[in-house]
Amino acid sequence: MGSWQSKILFTLVVFGAGFVTAVYFLVPCSAAAAEQTRIGEMSTGSCQTQTMTGHPDITSQAWAVSVRSGIDTCIRFAEEYALRAADLIRSKMGQGSDTSG
Repeated sequence: MGSWQSKILFTLVVFGAGFVTAVYFLVPCSAAAAEQTRIGEMSTGSCQTQTMTGHPDITSQAWAVSVRSGIDTCIRFAEEYALRAADLIRSKMGQGSDTSG
């Protein structure tokens, strides 16, 4: 990591990962958790007609569940391709040591 471009890229990746992690932990984990949150809001008397998306037919809870499922999909995708990349790197490193020995 000698060049300034790689340092900036590394910083942006770490910052992005931190932001995504924060969003991941703030979104309810399931529909049951979203329902519990909604019941808690109703008991405190908060307004249920406002939505985060601006659409009157989509509630903030439905939006949160949708975002959470999208993040889970991204995580599964990243895990799968990280494993594929690790296997590819191992196989390439194995080929390199076979030809040099």
